[in-house]
Amino acid sequence: MDKEVPDSSFVGAANTYHCMCTTFLLATIYQVDALPTRKESKDGAIILPLSRPGTVEADAAALHNVIADRKTIVVRRKDGLEKRTLLRCGRCNLVVGYKLDGSQFEDSAVADSVVYILPGALVSTADMKSGRKPALPLWATTET
Repeated sequence: MDKEVPDSSFVGAANTYHCMCTTFLLATIYQVDALPTRKESKDGAIILPLSRPGTVEADAAALHNVIADRKTIVVRRKDGLEKRTLLRCGRCNLVVGYKLDGSQFEDSAVADSVVYILPGALVSTADMKSGRKPALPLWATTET
């Protein structure tokens, strides 16, 4: 898994992001839209490195008001199966991302150092202040 973060995504100051329901979810030193995405996955999820105390990434990103599902889901992929734990907004219960099961990695610590954010799941504080309303992503609708 390629976890490198491009230099252009690092801004040095805190960026904050919210769920579509306005609940604060993420503080990070990265601009989320500049982070790499999962190329091998159809969802195009954004790869977000999390904070790891005692490392260079100690202040990289911190999730707030996010609840992990108790049960994992299994996603069928061309190269096998993938176990995911869905991450939901603590207020409206919208799925905003997921974590992969530690068994998917050679080093299980990698699983705890990264989450995958679904495209369109987050709204920046700047966009909220300006009154811009994001379009509801296709994956968040109930229609098929």
